[in-house]
This record gives sequence, structure tokens and C-alpha cells, in this order.
Amino acid sequence: MLKILLTAVLFSGFVMNASSKEIVIDLRTPAEISATGIVQGAVSADMQSKDFLERIKKLELASDDKIKLYCRSGRRATHVQQILKQIGFKDIENLGGYEEASRKLNLPLVKP
Repeated sequence: MLKILLTAVLFSGFVMNASSKEIVIDLRTPAEISATGIVQGAVSADMQSKDFLERIKKLELASDDKIKLYCRSGRRATHVQQILKQIGFKDIENLGGYEEASRKLNLPLVKP
């Protein structure tokens, strides 16, 4: 009985993880991205723009999606990580600055 229950719990967790997605978000300004490039596959959402939260909403993220944030140094990513946790997101990682994010993800910086 315990084995069946454990299998059910593991399977339900697997299904939940399989349906969640991972997204990398660059929080820098368009000018910063133009100067240095963006991590390949990342989405731009300028934290300093007036419509920042609207841009996040347009990404249609689920609360269990894996969100990876980066900026120039990691400071903005720390701030946004706190905001996203307050509005219900659970799996948020601060990758630090753009070069560090590129290394951690093993993805190149590409020009937009």
C-alpha cells in the first residue's frame, strides 16, 4: 500500500513538472541589450519600463514554471525575484549578471 501511495505521489509530481515550463528573462533595458547582446533564447522584459508587470503577465506564466532572471549585475534580478515571489511564483532563480547567466546556462550572448 505504501509503495502504491509513494508511486502515485512521485508520478503526480512528475506530471506537474512535465507540464511546467522554463523561461529565462533578461531584465535590462533595450540599450543595454543592444550593447552586449542577450542570452540566446531569453525573453526581454525591461524592469525599468512602466509596463514591466504587464509584460510579465503577457508571458502567461504558471505559478510552478521555472523562472530564471538576470540583469547587468544581479541587483535588479534580486528585486524582481522578491516581487514575483510575493505574487505567487515559486521557482525563481537569480542568475546574476548577463555574462554569469550565459556561463551558467551554457548559452551564448547573441545580438538582437
